[in-house]
Amino acid sequence: MDPLTNSQTNPIREYATLEVDGEQYQLCYDFRQFAEAERITGQSLLIGDFNFDGMSMVRLRGLLYAALKSAHPDVTLEVAERMIRFDTASSVMDAIARANELSKPKKKEDAVEGAIAQ
Repeated sequence: MDPLTNSQTNPIREYATLEVDGEQYQLCYDFRQFAEAERITGQSLLIGDFNFDGMSMVRLRGLLYAALKSAHPDVTLEVAERMIRFDTASSVMDAIARANELSKPKKKEDAVEGAIAQ
């Protein structure tokens, strides 16, 4: 297995947590996962920002699928789709937004401060 896609062996990645039906899922983004999700959904996922107002369900599903793939490589698009319901939509969107923030490169000053604090 590629160590860069496994949350257990890549301490550099930060993951957002999503809980659905008592199960916890780890979410993060990288270009490999975006490319795979775009291929499967037929949607461009990186256009615009992560503003959920007016976002299509197809794009939301693709974003969740892409975020899940790094830590959960066997997840399918159908599983991601079933995770989005009226009772879970808010927490799904929060976790996607958090994963997006955590996946952005840190500023050099922030990285140095984080290293010093540890």
